[in-house]
Amino acid sequence: MIHRIIGGMVLVAWLWLVFHLHRLTPALEVSASSGIYRAGRGAVYVLIAPLLSAALLIFPDFFANRFSPSSEMTGEPLLGTGVWRFFGYFGVLVSWGLVELFRS
Repeated sequence: MIHRIIGGMVLVAWLWLVFHLHRLTPALEVSASSGIYRAGRGAVYVLIAPLLSAALLIFPDFFANRFSPSSEMTGEPLLGTGVWRFFGYFGVLVSWGLVELFRS
């Protein structure tokens, strides 16, 4: 349950980040090719990484059932929810690092 709360907090922080992006990370707009929401040199990763990380923390069962390789003998997913939570926390750290990289 705590992982879902943390994922929800990441989602709220992501919404705040998108709303205040021009003031918080002015270097991100410079790095984008034509506008902040276009695919340009990391702008998309800064915007999408926290959202994906929050999804991994809130719904690890979905990712374990859908995207995990399954055992041939039992049909159960080989990667449990703990692995997907780890990927979620790792994504939170990477997205925080990207935001700090583009702050100037």
